[in-house]
Amino acid sequence: MPVGDDLLGALAGVALFAWSIRLWDAALTWPPMIIGMLVVAVAQVWLGRAAHTWLLAHRRAVTG
Repeated sequence: MPVGDDLLGALAGVALFAWSIRLWDAALTWPPMIIGMLVVAVAQVWLGRAAHTWLLAHRRAVTG
């Protein structure tokens, strides 16, 4: 999957989360929402680091 697809998915997830909070202010104090927010944040950081590592490896393979 191209990196652009990952970025688009991350932005869509953030937009959906922000929309949920806007519709329901109490979402920020609801434990499942807090846990989900933390899990998604960790997953986004992990995906970002994976994409960065892949790009570095690809650059090294291409340039030799």
